[in-house]
Amino acid sequence: MINGGGSLDGEGASAWPLNNRSKDPNCLPLPVSMRLDFVTNSRISSITSINSKNFHFNIFAYKNITISRIRISAPKDSPNTDGIHLGSSTDIRILDSFFGTGDNCISMGPGSKNININNVHCGPGHGISISSLGGSKMDADVTGFVVRNCSLVGTSNSTRIKIWVPSYPLLVSNLTFEQIKLRNVSNPIFIDQQYCPSRISDQKVILFFDLFSFLNFNT
Repeated sequence: MINGGGSLDGEGASAWPLNNRSKDPNCLPLPVSMRLDFVTNSRISSITSINSKNFHFNIFAYKNITISRIRISAPKDSPNTDGIHLGSSTDIRILDSFFGTGDNCISMGPGSKNININNVHCGPGHGISISSLGGSKMDADVTGFVVRNCSLVGTSNSTRIKIWVPSYPLLVSNLTFEQIKLRNVSNPIFIDQQYCPSRISDQKVILFFDLFSFLNFNT
């Protein structure tokens, strides 16, 4: 269990100008404020993370965790400062929290299953994202997401699904987004099947969608 009302200050402003990996493959990734791998049955609550150099929280291969009452803060122009990034994790609950970042408030990568996000505020940032899918033949399917009673203010997206091109076959299924409040959001629902930031590609995406619900999006 991690809790207690303290703050993590990543002092990211000193490092963000050095984030040059998109142009220089030899550039090492900036550090994550908190990385949590291969943990079962845990809880994170009442923590603040400020100005991470990279992701605030990177959670990989977790099973059964509740994250609640956390606060994430970074400027809207800070690169790659995702609030929480999930990968290959199951039975995750993110509740009653505030996210303001320069990237995704919450991003869920390949292999994420049974994710419940409730009563979360996002803004600024890129919204709540299922992202970077199909980039590897090892990528696992994503299924069972419920995003409910959330508000997004001043974000580039509300809900975004991002698929690499070219991509390996992948299934995205059983997604529910409901009771979502929006204000000054550029793209309420954005499914990007041609994510290819460093070059132009005419190759095809192989991705299967099943059982999506987008209900009661309000401005």
